[in-house]
Order: sequence, then structure tokens, then C-alpha cells
Amino acid sequence: MNLLNWLESRKLIYQKTNESNLSDQLEKKQICAYLGADLTASSLHIGHLLPLRILKILSEHGCKSIFLFGRGTTMIGDPSLRTKERPMLSQEEIYQNMNNIKPQVDKLIKNVIYEDNANWLLNTNLIDFLREVGSKFSVNQMVNLETFKNRIENNNPLSFLEFSYPILQSYDFYHLNKNHGCNLQIGGSDQWGNIINGVHFIKKMTSKETYGITLPLLLKGGKKMGKSVGGAIWLDEKQTSVFDFWQFWRNLPDSDVEDYLLKFTDIPHEEIKDMVKNSINDAKKKIADYLTSWVHGEEKTKNAKEKSISIFENKNMNSLDEFKLDDKQFSNSEIKLTKLLVEIGLSDSASDAKRKIKNNSITVNSELIEKQDAVISKNDFDSEIIVGHGKKKKIKVVLAK
Repeated sequence: MNLLNWLESRKLIYQKTNESNLSDQLEKKQICAYLGADLTASSLHIGHLLPLRILKILSEHGCKSIFLFGRGTTMIGDPSLRTKERPMLSQEEIYQNMNNIKPQVDKLIKNVIYEDNANWLLNTNLIDFLREVGSKFSVNQMVNLETFKNRIENNNPLSFLEFSYPILQSYDFYHLNKNHGCNLQIGGSDQWGNIINGVHFIKKMTSKETYGITLPLLLKGGKKMGKSVGGAIWLDEKQTSVFDFWQFWRNLPDSDVEDYLLKFTDIPHEEIKDMVKNSINDAKKKIADYLTSWVHGEEKTKNAKEKSISIFENKNMNSLDEFKLDDKQFSNSEIKLTKLLVEIGLSDSASDAKRKIKNNSITVNSELIEKQDAVISKNDFDSEIIVGHGKKKKIKVVLAK
């Protein structure tokens, strides 16, 4: 089985261009692939793991691999599948995000080349760019890109700033092709239109054949995962602890486990099927171990796993994370439960806390909380209280001395 067929057998490819030529170039190791990421946050999230896995596989196969920091394009903001413009970030914020993300990529992929599109985009002469590049793009075709088409049909604002994004992404591909011989762009399924634009642009500029691959979106229980859909799971352990990261994968819906093992491990498919059939919980621990080790290392993974088993299998509440409440967080010796949920990290906001209470997912000392205006009094503390979200997320709250 050749590499492209193997990638497809692992459900790692959603769309591809020129299959026969791409497959041939992969077998000859004549592919230089790139993956780009805009710097809209200070950390990558789990939605980045699948394209990073593809880049890692290609690198290990002997292909040249490039990770492109979108410092320039972040100043515009990718409009793909968004109904409104992204918030503007300062150049300083974007640069800091890049510095935070690079060490994460370092841990995930070896022998990767780093590029930063600000190095060629920020100093571009506008008139020269429009003459050389803008003339190669048809507005008639661009307005039919799914994102722009949906914006226009729904009468949602679409600025020229955002409209220029696919052109800049195409120019990135062209620049990398010109300077590195890069001939394959990798992206999520929402990037298909942008990737195709790049392939066509390079063809017009150089007559060279280039390729594109998109990956399926990561889903949990049929819903998209990432940062734009609340409750993001970050790769930075300061934003998502190693324990919470491991627990996230341990608590995947049963229906997703086979798919994730197939996509993220090299375990033979028949072995995966047997694992899922015989012990779904062991299969979940396997994917949690694999992904947590990849992102955070084996030692931290071992500690997170042992902590989970201690809490949820051995019922040892002493292993729970502890949060100390001090006097200033109380008002008249009481604290609103919604405020407490935000303070201890079980909710992103008061409205998120109310939603979770309404959905019957919040407990205090194992008792279900049904009132959104519930309060916790200092008198409710014996020595501690246990606040839970769902079955697998619990925090021990104590009063600071």
C-alpha cells in the first residue's frame, strides 16, 4: 500500500488534488509540504493536531516539511466559515503568540522548517502586488467561495480586508514554492477553496504542478472541536492542564473512539476494532495516553493517568485539584455558585455557568444543583466542598486560612 492510500485508509484525507500525480510524487519523496497557522491565540488547540500529524508523517517519510507562522495574515484574519470579522490583534500580540506556539510545534514534529509570512507580506509594495498578483484572481470566482457566498446571501458584512485573505494565502504558497520548492499545502476542510486558489495561482505564475490535501474536521459526538466553539482544549498546559487534557480524550463518546485511534495511532485497524469491542474504556485510555504523550511527554502523561484512576476508579478525593477561597471572594459570607464556577475554572463566564446549571450538569457534594441563583455560604464548608461538572470533572474547594 502506498503512502497516499495508507493515509486514506486511516481516514486522514478529506479532499485532494490530482491524486495520481500526488501519489507518484509522494512515493518518489519529491514532495515539500507546508502547514500554516494564523496566530490568533497564544496556544495551538486540539483542532491543530490532525494536520500536524499529517505533517509529521510526511516528515518521517522523508518529505521536506514547513510550518508557516501566519504573522502577516493574522493581521487580516481568516474569514473561512465565519459569519463576522475576527477581532484585530496588535503586532505585539501576534508576535508574542508566535513565540508561545513555536515550542509546541518543536515538541510535535522534528526536522521542520519554520517560515513567517510577515517577512514577505509586510514589506510588499501595494501597486506592484496588485499588478503581479491581483490580476491573476477572478472576483467572479472568489465571490463563489463558500464563506463569501454565505456572507453575501445572508447580508452579513464582508470587508475588502477579509476578501483579500485567499489572495494572500495563495501568495504564501507561491512564495514557498519559489524559495523551497514547496508543492503541497495541507489544511482543514474549511481551507479547500483557499488551497485550490493557490494551486491555480502557481500554475498561472510558473506553469508548475502543485497539490493540496484537506483533512476532516475533528468531531466529538458529531460536533466540531476547536477554539471558536467554546470550551477549547489547548496544548499549553497553563491553559488546559495535562490532567484535563488526558481526561478529555479518556471521556470521548464511545462512537468516536475507533475513529480517533485510526487517525492518531499506527495500530492496525483490526486490532483497533478488537480493542473497542472488548474494552471500550481501555481503548479510550490508549488514545488519551498516545495524544497526551505526544503533546506533553510520557512522565506527565503517567502522572495524569494515575491521578485519574485514583479519583474516578479508586474514589480517592484527596487526589482532586484544590482551590482555596479567600474572604474577599465572599459577599456577606456568601458567594454565588455561578461566580464560584468561573473562579475554579469549571465555567468560562457567568452565562456559561447558568447554562451548565440549567443543563443539570453541576453538583455540589454530589447533590445536583437546579437553581441558577444558588449560593454557597461559608457555613456550607465543613472542611471542604466538592464541586463537579458532569461525571468526570471535580474540584475540591476549601477556605483559605
